[in-house]
Amino acid sequence: MAEITLPEEIILPIPENVKEQELFKTLQDNHRHIRDSFSAIEDINAVTAGTGLTDTSDTFSVNVDDSTVELSSDKVQVKDDGITGAKLAPAVAGSGLVQDVSGNLDINVDDSTIEIDTGTDTVIVKDSGITLAKQADLANLKVIGRVSGTTGVPESVSIIDDDSMATASSINLSTAESIKAYVDSSGGDSGSEIFTADGTFTVPTGVTQVFVTLVGAGGGSGGANFAAANSASGGGGGGGSAIINMPYNVTAADITVVVGGGGTAGVGSTSTNGGVGESSTFDGTLTAIGGGGGITGVGGGTANGAAGAGGVITPTEGDAVTFTAGAVIYHPSTVLVSGGDGAAGTGGGFSAGGGASILGIGGVGTNGSGDQPGISPASGYGGGAGGSQGRYTDQNGAAGADGIVIVRW
Repeated sequence: MAEITLPEEIILPIPENVKEQELFKTLQDNHRHIRDSFSAIEDINAVTAGTGLTDTSDTFSVNVDDSTVELSSDKVQVKDDGITGAKLAPAVAGSGLVQDVSGNLDINVDDSTIEIDTGTDTVIVKDSGITLAKQADLANLKVIGRVSGTTGVPESVSIIDDDSMATASSINLSTAESIKAYVDSSGGDSGSEIFTADGTFTVPTGVTQVFVTLVGAGGGSGGANFAAANSASGGGGGGGSAIINMPYNVTAADITVVVGGGGTAGVGSTSTNGGVGESSTFDGTLTAIGGGGGITGVGGGTANGAAGAGGVITPTEGDAVTFTAGAVIYHPSTVLVSGGDGAAGTGGGFSAGGGASILGIGGVGTNGSGDQPGISPASGYGGGAGGSQGRYTDQNGAAGADGIVIVRW
């Protein structure tokens, strides 16, 4: 830059009038301003570029890293994506946030109620995260449900504690205690006991009436006596009779219960018939008769044994009607059922089936060309046994099913 030297002062003639005086003053002021300006320029030339500045031909510029900050439109600004996690101070992680090892900010979750779904990078409620403690408090005798009959928002449903059920409706629930009290007062069952073997029924405190179901045992089936080289078949045992739901007033503390045992199997070699099923009894008063035993068939004689008859039961209120096999009569609140008859032996490779009871099937008969022993009932109570078939040798029958006694109160 070229240098300019200014005189320290300007010498002018002495003004002779006011105008010249004003002009003189103006020139003196202008000279002073110009001199001061040049002095300032000289001071600037003496300044050097400090930290963060660059001096290029007496022009100063701001230094930027161009990764976090940049110059744009003659302005210093933060560059796009310039603030990384490493640039964040720990203090920026406020409530609910946490910095990872790289300084990045993450949402801070407890991982027991909520979690970060890594697949979608979203905050979600964790499976089983909403415990009872996290739900809003419910008023006493209220549950969450819906009773409007349609799908929708859960509602608060009332639980009533009303032993009479007078306030029961389609939009509330009842306590177990209320239901029990209502059933007890309405004559519903409060207990039961099942006997599959002889025993003693101890009457519960306060019970004065019970309802008794009894089934007699099934009869055993007849054997097959292969005599004089002739085949034979035994008859099937009869099913036991049944008394269903008989009301019975109780006064004693303990009541004897007898469960009928199944009739024994017929023996072919000795031509012994199937045994009669034993009766089941309650207090020695109520009796369900067992089924009859099947007759053993004897080759060369009565080759096909007769069937065992089903147990027969008659009403107890003066009605002398005798039940035939399978007949049913409604007797007050009671059903009386006679057992089914067994089938007679048929020979020719067929064995007879046993009669059924109301609570048990009879033993099956078979269709075959060889020897076949009798078959006991596969399930249930009181069924008669299926008969035997002796084509080449003696065959024994099978035992009938035991009875059962059920007491409800």
